[in-house]
Amino acid sequence: MKLVVAAAAMLLGASLIASSAKADGASLFKERVTASDVVLLTDPSDVEGFGRLIRDRNGVTVELSTSGLDPALINTVWWIFFNAPQNCNSVAVPVEPITEGQRCTLGDLGNLDAEPGVVWATVAPVSELGVARVVARLPVDDLTGNTPNPALANPLTDPFAAEVFVDIRQHLEPGADGIDILDQITTFEPACPGCFTLQTSVFPGIDRRSRRFRR
Repeated sequence: MKLVVAAAAMLLGASLIASSAKADGASLFKERVTASDVVLLTDPSDVEGFGRLIRDRNGVTVELSTSGLDPALINTVWWIFFNAPQNCNSVAVPVEPITEGQRCTLGDLGNLDAEPGVVWATVAPVSELGVARVVARLPVDDLTGNTPNPALANPLTDPFAAEVFVDIRQHLEPGADGIDILDQITTFEPACPGCFTLQTSVFPGIDRRSRRFRR
């Protein structure tokens, strides 16, 4: 009888531990998912949509819904990230949208200490109403779609610590000025004349120790 009770107690204890582990795992998962508005780069108060970034040890995934795009133009989505956001120093640039906890701006793209990277994500399919919904994935150490600029050729190395921007860029009409359409949709400025970043969504890095937003 004692053996049966002891065995039952062990099973109950194991069950409680498993339940606790699942709860902790669920909590960690929630903390890996962060949200941010999609705003106009020139006017951060103008919210055009909503973005969600899911981080795991193998990379990051963005789910983004936005509006206000021109369906007659090419609209692309770009990953811009800083592997070492603690080394960013241009957050005071007034034209940049400031998100709570944000450390970097596009002005830090020239800051090698911040380990910046720029990677093409995908083309944004835009409806006649100017609405786009995008899902994209950026794996760790993946340079597919990376900009040819050597200073920005860093791959994503730490999905949790990195500060991630997801930018919507508009390009010329397909074939305008004789530029090949493939070059248009995969080229980041300044090598793309007539192209510009229209919207952005910023996701500050998460501290590995606390899994909270960096301050």
